[in-house]
Amino acid sequence: MKTRSAITIILLMFGVASISRAQSGMSTENWQDIRVGPMFTAGESINAGDVTTGTKTGTQFAFTAGAFGLYPFTSNIGFLLGLAYDSRGVNFHPENDVNTYVDYTFSYFSIQPMFDLGGFTIGVGLGVPIGASVSVASTSLYPNGVTQSTSSMNFMVEGRIGGAIPIFSNDHGDLRLLLSAAYPFTKIVQNQYLFGGDATHNNGPLATGQIGLTYLFDLTPH
Repeated sequence: MKTRSAITIILLMFGVASISRAQSGMSTENWQDIRVGPMFTAGESINAGDVTTGTKTGTQFAFTAGAFGLYPFTSNIGFLLGLAYDSRGVNFHPENDVNTYVDYTFSYFSIQPMFDLGGFTIGVGLGVPIGASVSVASTSLYPNGVTQSTSSMNFMVEGRIGGAIPIFSNDHGDLRLLLSAAYPFTKIVQNQYLFGGDATHNNGPLATGQIGLTYLFDLTPH
């Protein structure tokens, strides 16, 4: 069901893009203005959902590395597609003991279809689970229940807003400042718990805020 919902979102976005193209009178010559390039952002992630009474949660390092492609409908409106490695983490510890902690890192292959509206970006992120790791203060503190695997992770669907703000441009491409905030509509793991033996709390969603850069090369300079 979640996969179907993700596919529906992508189809709706492409449908809106097609309508925008028709209304703007865009020709196939716009394909000559497509831009592609590397991107990198870094920031923090945090458990944005409920936590069990007596539990505290903290931020962890998060980053995204991959590539963007920009297809312009007009000079100010375009379709932006990102393909990236997305790593984000979460910390849990008892309310009165920060040294008794467990830190998780979850990795995804992220597909990010978005609209670029004059430098403001809005869209979705679709995360295919590709890895999970855990670090604890002491293995004796958590003999069971902290190890996670890719198979226990949920397919991630999130809303994304931010910016892709041009800061330098020439005939070969443009350098853009990236700002992003993402909030998933899905929990982190399924049928397991991350901290405190509670399967309904301490399980996300795992929201992120990041900043970075992308350089978009003009594939057909003219």
